[in-house]
Order: sequence, then structure tokens, then C-alpha cells
Amino acid sequence: MRKVYIYLVMLICLTLVIPTVCTATAYNQPDYVTDNAGVLTKGEISSLCVKLEEISDRHSVSVAVFITDDMVDPDSGREFTDIDEYAEYLFDNYSYGYGETDDGILFVISLGGRDWCVFAAGYGDTVMNSRGFDQVENEIIPYLSDGEYYRAFSHFGDVCDELITDSYGSSVTSGKWILTCFIVGLVISIITVGIMASMNKSVRYGVSANSYIVNGSFSLTEKQDIFLYRNVMRTPRQTSESSRGSRSGGSSSGRSSRSGKF
Repeated sequence: MRKVYIYLVMLICLTLVIPTVCTATAYNQPDYVTDNAGVLTKGEISSLCVKLEEISDRHSVSVAVFITDDMVDPDSGREFTDIDEYAEYLFDNYSYGYGETDDGILFVISLGGRDWCVFAAGYGDTVMNSRGFDQVENEIIPYLSDGEYYRAFSHFGDVCDELITDSYGSSVTSGKWILTCFIVGLVISIITVGIMASMNKSVRYGVSANSYIVNGSFSLTEKQDIFLYRNVMRTPRQTSESSRGSRSGGSSSGRSSRSGKF
């Protein structure tokens, strides 16, 4: 009986420890909303965090907002003059993004110079493309210009959610369309070949063309071999100077951004 009590106590302790570990792990993730300029209320920050976290977890693409008065790293104090460079620095140094390809979209605004930048990486870069950046610029930046910051960031979450969802749908639709075209083409080919084969049932294999010659109609009186032409192909020997190659990639591979003033 004593052993039963010991096992029960151990089980209770284990159930208390596991949530603590999970909670600690969650705090290692970057904040979905960072307001170092104080333009949002606590309630607005809480609401945005819940919304952006739900979108990020559902799609495995981090969607986050970073608000600052000036382009300075809050930890190191490093100053930046380019908003695109600043956004990429924040994205990398504060571990935004999911998985090995850092799938994520980060919206950065600097109130001091009224600069904004949307930085996308991994699958975030795939879904943003020109359409997504245009949508941000046309639908969200006007809210920033009017000082409606909460509305701008909330709509930013909606736009990202819509773009990611549409990208999944277009991929599935494209795959189904390709499969359908392949099946239809295969069926048509089988039917066409079958019809052609049925029309050639009278054809039989023969080892010579004697069946096409009327007996006594052909008489060979002379024969000779005539050389007509010669075809020679030459391939140049490859040297070290003629061997060339190319490579793609670098720090900007799979990444893009758009920025401006509001």
C-alpha cells in the first residue's frame, strides 16, 4: 500500500512539472507583437498577440509586428539607417520564422522617420510575392498614415492569413488540374491508338517486298555504287579556359522585402 502512495505522489509531481516545462519553452519564442514606441494599449497588444499567434501556429509561418521609435537594436544598441536591413537583422537575431527555412513575415515600423517594412522569408517569401506586398501597401499603409495602428496591424494579420490560405488552395488546385489533364490525355491517346490499330488488321508482317511486285514487270539491266556525300562531326576538346559555371543563392535567397514611408 505504501508503494501505491509513493507512485501516486510521483505521478502528481510529474503532472505539475510538465506544464511548467512547456510554458518555459513557449517563452523562448519571439513576441508576436513588440511595441517599443507605446502606440498600442495593453488590451490591443494582448488581442493582437492572440490573433497573430493563432495564425502563425495554424500555418507554421510566423506573422509578427515590431514597432519602434528609431532603428536601433534594443539589446545591442546598434543603429541602422536602412529599414530593410533593420528588418532583416531583427528577423534573424530574434529568431522569427518557423523550421529550417525560417518561414515568416515580419512587419516593422519606425515612428521616428515614419518608415515601414514588410520582410518575408522562406514560405513567407513565397506567399507574399508582388501581390502580397501590393496588398499591404494599398490596404494597410493608409491606416498607419491616419494613426490607426491597431487597425493596421490587425488587418495585416488578416492579409497574411488570406495569402497563406490562398497559396495552399492554389497548390492543391494546380496539382489536381495537372493530374486531370494527364488522365484525359492518356485516355484520348489509348482510344486513338486503338482505332488506328483496328484499321490496320489487313497488314501482315513480311520478310521481303516481293508481294508488291507484279511477276515479270521488273528487269534489272545494270547496277553500280555511287558515293553521294560525307557527314563529319567535330567536337572541340574542352580546356580549362572553356570550363565555366554559375551559382545562385546567398543571403537574399528565399527572402524579400518592401518598404516605404507612411
